[in-house]
Amino acid sequence: MGRSFCVLSHLLSVLPIIEQDCTLLLKTYKETVGFYLDIAEKTNNQQIKEYFRRASADEQNHAVWHEQLY
Repeated sequence: MGRSFCVLSHLLSVLPIIEQDCTLLLKTYKETVGFYLDIAEKTNNQQIKEYFRRASADEQNHAVWHEQLY
């Protein structure tokens, strides 16, 4: 067998693992967005509220970026 076939065969064998990892990654990003927003909603400290709102927006952007790649 040629090298190209071996590389392709390997890539096809790990593709389901990569897909599973990407699905878990997106789920984690979305959960983190909710967690950060929950913190922002529960605090009365405006600095902490703004910090977690920005962190939530960053995580949302990361999720969108990874969804586009996936």
